[in-house]
Amino acid sequence: MTSPTIVATEDLTGQTAPIASTVLFTTTTAAIYTYSMYMIVTAADGTASSLFASINGDNGGGRGSGNANVSGEGVGFSPFGGNLSTYIGAGAAASGTMYCAAGTDITYLVNCGGTCATYDLHISLVSS
Repeated sequence: MTSPTIVATEDLTGQTAPIASTVLFTTTTAAIYTYSMYMIVTAADGTASSLFASINGDNGGGRGSGNANVSGEGVGFSPFGGNLSTYIGAGAAASGTMYCAAGTDITYLVNCGGTCATYDLHISLVSS
């Protein structure tokens, strides 16, 4: 049995825009991967209404088919009443496990409702 190994990390600070789907890691062997994500709102712009990050991979059932995509729980903020100013300094965390086939791109993305509040995003990916 091998020890778990950190295969990828991402530490983004001072982000003010959405992030399109971005490759975090490309698997070389089929394995179980565990991810941890942490997002914190560091400043609000007064109009941002939501902020959400997710991580995705392919379980080997066939690229491009909807049921083969594994979507992480994701993290985010979506306050009632509209703006993230009350969430400054608030953090949200998510973790999960996924099986990915060899050659899989494990990706992450960030979506914003309206304009983006300023945020930090930290991701760790471990292979077992």
